[in-house]
Amino acid sequence: MRRILPLMLMSLALAACGGPPTKTLTEAQTAINGAILAKKCAPEDYAAAERMYAKAQTLSAQGKYDEAEKA
Repeated sequence: MRRILPLMLMSLALAACGGPPTKTLTEAQTAINGAILAKKCAPEDYAAAERMYAKAQTLSAQGKYDEAEKA
């Protein structure tokens, strides 16, 4: 369980290319919202996923789309 959420987020980030990663960010947020069990069972990993998502949102808002995809 500890590795599932970050891997899920990374695969979503790699799935899209070019332009604002709106779809990728939406899918990542959906994955985080659906990972309530991970929040209880693997709180550190869940928090790391939330930090990765927040970083990706910030980079996207700054127009750094490629970096947001990698975050």
